[in-house]
Amino acid sequence: MKQFVLLAASLFSATLAYAQALGGYKATTSFATLKGATVINTDVAPADLKNRVFLSDAQATRNNQADGKGYPIGFSFNFNGEEFNYFGVGAQGIIKLSTTEDMSIKSNNYFTTNSEEVYNNEIFFFDANATSYEEGNEAGIAPTTISYKTTGDELIVEWKDLGLNTESWDTNLVGSYTMQIHLKKDGTIQYVLSGLSNLQQEAGNITLGLRGLADEYVTWNGLDATTSYYGSSKSFSLSPVHDGYTITLNTPEPTAKPTVQPTDLTKEMYYGGNIKARLNFTPADGADKYLMVISQGEPTELPVDGTIYAKNDVLGNATVLMADLYNENGATANNLEHDADYTVTVYAYNSFGLEGPKYNTTEPLQNVFTTAPTRPAALKVLSTTNNSLRLQVEANEKNQKVFVVYNDSVINPGNYGNRVYAGTPDASLNVGDELIYTAEEKVWNDEISDTETIIIRNEHAGRVAYFGPSGEFEIKDLAPSHAYYFAAYSYNEESELFSQGTDTAEVWISTNIVAPYTLNLQNAPEHDINGGWTAVPSSYDGFNVPKTKNGKVSSQTEGNRVIECRNYDNQNAYTLTSPIIEVSANNKLTIDWHIHIMAGFAWSPKPAVYEEWAENDYLAFVLYADGERVELKKYTSENAPKDASATEWHAESFDLSAYEGKQVRFGVEWLGANASTLYLGLENIAIAIEETPNAINMNEVTAENAEATYNLSGQRVAANSRGLIISGNKKMINR
Repeated sequence: MKQFVLLAASLFSATLAYAQALGGYKATTSFATLKGATVINTDVAPADLKNRVFLSDAQATRNNQADGKGYPIGFSFNFNGEEFNYFGVGAQGIIKLSTTEDMSIKSNNYFTTNSEEVYNNEIFFFDANATSYEEGNEAGIAPTTISYKTTGDELIVEWKDLGLNTESWDTNLVGSYTMQIHLKKDGTIQYVLSGLSNLQQEAGNITLGLRGLADEYVTWNGLDATTSYYGSSKSFSLSPVHDGYTITLNTPEPTAKPTVQPTDLTKEMYYGGNIKARLNFTPADGADKYLMVISQGEPTELPVDGTIYAKNDVLGNATVLMADLYNENGATANNLEHDADYTVTVYAYNSFGLEGPKYNTTEPLQNVFTTAPTRPAALKVLSTTNNSLRLQVEANEKNQKVFVVYNDSVINPGNYGNRVYAGTPDASLNVGDELIYTAEEKVWNDEISDTETIIIRNEHAGRVAYFGPSGEFEIKDLAPSHAYYFAAYSYNEESELFSQGTDTAEVWISTNIVAPYTLNLQNAPEHDINGGWTAVPSSYDGFNVPKTKNGKVSSQTEGNRVIECRNYDNQNAYTLTSPIIEVSANNKLTIDWHIHIMAGFAWSPKPAVYEEWAENDYLAFVLYADGERVELKKYTSENAPKDASATEWHAESFDLSAYEGKQVRFGVEWLGANASTLYLGLENIAIAIEETPNAINMNEVTAENAEATYNLSGQRVAANSRGLIISGNKKMINR
């Protein structure tokens, strides 16, 4: 924790130890030419002066930093809680203060966002466009001259003829002006300007202000002498002002403790890998800033007046969430724990003045909230039939109750970007009860412009499947060949909270497929496949159904969605496996496919024919029956089709009659090794019931096919295939 108890005469910062309350200065509105001053030897070509910094015996090196001896102020100048006796200058209007003669100074256009020590304790009328130019430039501007002079208790530093562009990258000069910074022993700071009346309100990018320690600074908007700003520099139009226009920053007054507290503390929770809470409140008039802390349980310590806290500091058992210079009305607490009670406390405080900050610790704004429990440990499929599903759910490490819901449409009914949705958990519901999702739809009125009507509708969002401890459960009377999505939540009976967000155990599952069947991709979740199909690897680059085609894979039928697989792994095959298929007589499986490569410019690639299959490329259509892999069709570089266009599709048809009465799974295996921009497209996956053929059409037996074996549909199969087969034009049964 950064702590600094300040002396009565010290100045202070709103955020960091040892820094004064820069915002406590108030800008209010005779320019005299500086005579008898010491001219700083810049020793550099006028065109190279921009961004340079200077000390009495050194000037900026290539990184615009100088290390050496500072110029004497001539008296002790009180700033930032310290007494300064030396200074360095930046060519664009910066004074860097130092307590010792040996010092370092650095120039940077973005110094107000840089925490390096070399940017601390600066006073500036910083002009990012200010520069110096060689004699003879079109605007007739003389090279900038920098000088300084101490008279009694006042130091004056002058930048004469600062050249000005409208933009930092522009080379067209719009004029020049002269600026002085006056430092007085009593702590007063003055900016005195001359020549602005000639600029005709040209745009400038000037930051007027003070820099304390690290990222603490205060700026004023242009030449507005009444309003202070905290944040990045402000762009403004330079109003023509009389020569001698003076902006005075007086030493801050003593700090007064606020008598108000903020109100209306609200939270918005976010769950996932990082549990976080966005905490907002309503500021109160009469306070400069707010200190927000979070603790598990009541806070054990109160903030101490005169102590400056920074974000992530520890205050007793609490951690500081917000304590910076910016006028924010909230903060985010990250990396919270599950099933934990948190107390958020907000204190009003004042910091702009001496002897601060001062905190109001009487009845601060406070709120207590509990985070949701962890997800269940697992949700597993035990068995499936064509009309029932049996699953097992395992509770989390605290053995809390589990609430399981399911949705028979797979896709959510609301506006969730085409994601799976299964309703909202509710402890008052019983198994079998329906979950309702309340959706809002905005409808524009065509007759009245810029008006809309909100339509509220209640949508079916699934049913309760199970509510209890770890165990098994079964859902019966389901539709065959139908996809279901299950989500399991933990329930904390004490806090009455369910696990939330992505803290769920989930599974996609289908009842067994029974012909006739067509895989419907219209309801597929984005980057996933519905219907209980399983893709390995399960990732965006594996088999998925993108919401938009992006020119990569085009369906044969307008409006159809396509299963897409992009190859990123040229050594391991991508696989796609169907749910269990209950094969009956004369079942025929069909599928369409094509492969193409994306060629051309990276930002605008076009589909192109994939003509050169690598030696280990392959595409295989397989069946898995009783643990045995049966290869139905395989394409390699030796038999790959020669496509005439990048969008040419190929139809496959496989007779399943040999597996009548069995439960099998259909699979696709693909390895594309020759290009990372290779795409496989699949669509029109279906299982039909074929009529029994009246006759067997066979080719004449030749020496080449005499030993060949066929099924009843005339497709060639392995000689050891079981069931009714044809070999040598004769029907036989292989057992």
